[in-house]
Amino acid sequence: LYDHIKDDKLVIKPYDAHLIDFDSNNLFFKGSLELKELSERLKKFEGISLIKPHESLKATLREYQIFGLSWLNFLYEFKFGGILADDMGLGKTIQVLSFLQKLKMEGKLDSLSLVVVPTSLLSNWHSEIEKFTPNLTAISLYGNRRKEIYEKINEQSLDLIITTYQIVQRDIDKLKDLKFKFIILDEAHKIKNPKAKMTLSVKSLNSEHRVALTGTPVENNLSELWSIFDFVMPGFFGTLSFFKAEYQNPIEK
Repeated sequence: LYDHIKDDKLVIKPYDAHLIDFDSNNLFFKGSLELKELSERLKKFEGISLIKPHESLKATLREYQIFGLSWLNFLYEFKFGGILADDMGLGKTIQVLSFLQKLKMEGKLDSLSLVVVPTSLLSNWHSEIEKFTPNLTAISLYGNRRKEIYEKINEQSLDLIITTYQIVQRDIDKLKDLKFKFIILDEAHKIKNPKAKMTLSVKSLNSEHRVALTGTPVENNLSELWSIFDFVMPGFFGTLSFFKAEYQNPIEK
């Protein structure tokens, strides 16, 4: 918590809310009441409640996929970010799509979301949407039609824009002016280098919620995990230098 002291004031991140005794007579609190409410919820937290996919989902989820759906819902309700790190082939995409569809059918997917994928997975996302969650409306932001899409982006009734990491880097001046409900990174190890231009572009995007999907959150060293968490929940692991000193160096040695 000492990393959050600024001008003799303690700046509290949501994920630290449970550490504060808001009823203390020695504490003067100035800020959103949501933080106090979150603090109480975290102190009383006993586990993730399992939820069911919406009946419109055209698939039967396996037990671990139901837990993944429930975990995504937990992140959403507590306004946290996270990494869904199931191995390749275990259905990370359908877990996310079933969650987004449930939100939409409950009237909670009230603004545009962005999915960022490697170019090779563009068609896969569209095919899975068509097959499993056809109630979700999606469009690809790719190729030479991008200018037309940007011009009409607010006129279309869309749930998802699906684009690539290269397009985010190339079009960052346009994309950073948009506010998304969710930003979802597929194969999120693409941003494992915290200093890469692509990584910095992705992290400059604006959204209410962030989720990363990757079966390999750590490939070479632990700083890659820090970089992904710096996207999904900035500050959770502290600065990169702090993370290296406290976690990476001791663990890797």
